[in-house]
Amino acid sequence: MTNNIKISPSWAELTHKLNKDKGIIMVIGASDTGKSTLVSYLARELYNKENKVCIIDGDVGQSIIGPPTTIGLAFIKSAIKFLHSIQPDLMFFVGSTSPIGHLLPTVVGMKKLLEKSIQNGMDITIINTTGLVSGQVAWELKYQKINLINPKHIIAIQRFREIEDILRPYKDKTQLRVHRLAVHEKVKHKSQEQRRLYREQRFKEYFRLSKEQEIHLDRITIINPYHISIPTENIFEKDKNIDKNNHTAQETIENNFQGRTDIPQVRQMVTLQGLLVGLNDEDNFTIGLGKVEKINLQRRTITLLTPLSDFTKLKTIRIGSIRLD
Repeated sequence: MTNNIKISPSWAELTHKLNKDKGIIMVIGASDTGKSTLVSYLARELYNKENKVCIIDGDVGQSIIGPPTTIGLAFIKSAIKFLHSIQPDLMFFVGSTSPIGHLLPTVVGMKKLLEKSIQNGMDITIINTTGLVSGQVAWELKYQKINLINPKHIIAIQRFREIEDILRPYKDKTQLRVHRLAVHEKVKHKSQEQRRLYREQRFKEYFRLSKEQEIHLDRITIINPYHISIPTENIFEKDKNIDKNNHTAQETIENNFQGRTDIPQVRQMVTLQGLLVGLNDEDNFTIGLGKVEKINLQRRTITLLTPLSDFTKLKTIRIGSIRLD
């Protein structure tokens, strides 16, 4: 049994095949097809067969390994029962709960984490993906991801034939095996409201022990891909003591912000307050998340609400596209 689902013979047969032909496995399917449950089962069973197993959770909206908006990597160190119990060993901040509008960081993050799995000598890497499978954007994302990652196996879970368009380019590819599975009859449909509440709960869990932390802008770079406008006065606090003729603080922010204007749907955001940010190391892996509380131009600091307490590895703060209440 896995997540109260009786394991079908097809899952056991698939496990046997994957154990004989080890490598990179990508799991593809629409929302509510049981991808995470299958990933959990495969990871446990393949680990029990004495394989070195790694999971990369690329479902940024309904993530299980790591908080939403991130791609999480976990090296399996014991026989797992539920993915929810696994803490990420590495994360990559995408900045959104959907890959739409964030295709490049989605693909780059997946590739960088896969490289870490390979460097650590994993026998098997299982990659979970989002439920985005319909439309041109979905096709292009999956096509480029498969092209870049070059998996040995694709596990396609579908109710009818909804992802056959994605699979068509690989029907004659000898180095890639496609395994088609039907959706388990016990898999339950989740409404959009249930998905939203799940994300909220995951964020609450992540930020449960957070504290306000003040970081000097001089020691980090803020990457601002959405060209959010930065006023010349304290953004969130009316500070009567601020010297508005002192341009040094403003120049620091302008020099540390690297703007981009090609995402019009978020270009209208005019303040940073409440925005989710990724706290990244020198290799652009995410060591934590934060919520922007304020920027003090006089002190040249940014204050974040974050559970992270050790900032010795912090090199960049990447602005996300969602706000937290």
